[in-house]
Amino acid sequence: MNTSTCWIEVDLSAIRHNYNQIQKLIGAPASIIAVVKANSYGHGAAAVSLALEKENLRALAVTKIEEARELRDAGVQKPILLLAPILAEQADEAIQLNLTPCVTCEADAKVLSEAANRTLNIHLKIDTGMGRFGIESRKAVEVAQQIAALPNLKIDGVYTHFANANTDGARPSAPQQFHVFQTLMEPLQQQLGLAPEQFHCANSAATLRFPQTRLQCVRVGTLLYGQYPSAAAKNAAPDDFKLRETFCAKARIVAIKKIKTGQSVGYGSEWTAKKTSIIAIVAAGFADGLSMEPRAREESISQLAKSTFKRGYHALRGNDAARSVTINGQKAPIVGRIAMQTCAIDVSNIANIKTGDEVLLPMRRLAASALLPRVYRD
Repeated sequence: MNTSTCWIEVDLSAIRHNYNQIQKLIGAPASIIAVVKANSYGHGAAAVSLALEKENLRALAVTKIEEARELRDAGVQKPILLLAPILAEQADEAIQLNLTPCVTCEADAKVLSEAANRTLNIHLKIDTGMGRFGIESRKAVEVAQQIAALPNLKIDGVYTHFANANTDGARPSAPQQFHVFQTLMEPLQQQLGLAPEQFHCANSAATLRFPQTRLQCVRVGTLLYGQYPSAAAKNAAPDDFKLRETFCAKARIVAIKKIKTGQSVGYGSEWTAKKTSIIAIVAAGFADGLSMEPRAREESISQLAKSTFKRGYHALRGNDAARSVTINGQKAPIVGRIAMQTCAIDVSNIANIKTGDEVLLPMRRLAASALLPRVYRD
């Protein structure tokens, strides 16, 4: 029995449903690398990875070796791809954990080659326009040959990452990057003996918007968790592609009171009742992530940062009349300033409210998941 007053619920069966929707979309024999970085986007990486291991996925992918360590400690057996380079001092652990490191230059490869006491699978990351890290595309074939000649290493995959697959507003676009990647595939296959299924580049947005980039393997995260990376990606999905919601944040009502006209609620007395009202106190506040509205999923980080900077302290103060929670299937507005671990909602128009009732909260997944306990449904 769940006795928490504020928590998140994760639907593992919905995650598996979404996985199978992606698999149906890309078709057999194409495979999926499931991205479970950042604690599976807030869902809990260990539980999600163990659930996905029941499916026929090719591998899991994380960014940091610490994330991979957690998965191995939880009993995850599938290959784990590291999406970012590791430090030289982490090479021994990467080998011990049987990880698949990302290699972005010959120096990275030499460190792994010298540390390995057996054949270690690696993936080469090629920079086709993202501009962060990876082997420069014009040198990719030459560097790949040098790496392939090193002992104890096996090139098990080659990939790139799109800078802009969500929309068409930036350059280089995903199709341009894909063209660069395609020009490298044939010489890499011929000279290194790689198979077509060892190349991957499509993230969630590209999987929907640019079917030609799927190749025989896609590398998806956002879609697994029931969200579309952008409106353009959602519009590109076929009609029979149906995702299920995988995550919700909830809290309980811990107190209910009637207040009179003119009476204020909360810090700063910022909200005043215009009529006699029924106010319910919910056990969730900004320390739980409540002030972090989920609308940012389709915003860029830069837009979000600018918005937060302009709003400043007011981002936590609760003056936005549009903010609301859901209780018994009905919307209830948050009134007054959101406090650290509580908030007030106006339930005057909702019947049969009682303490202990569950309230559905609008919160960003990563913010909430870092602070709240998780309850899993399967």
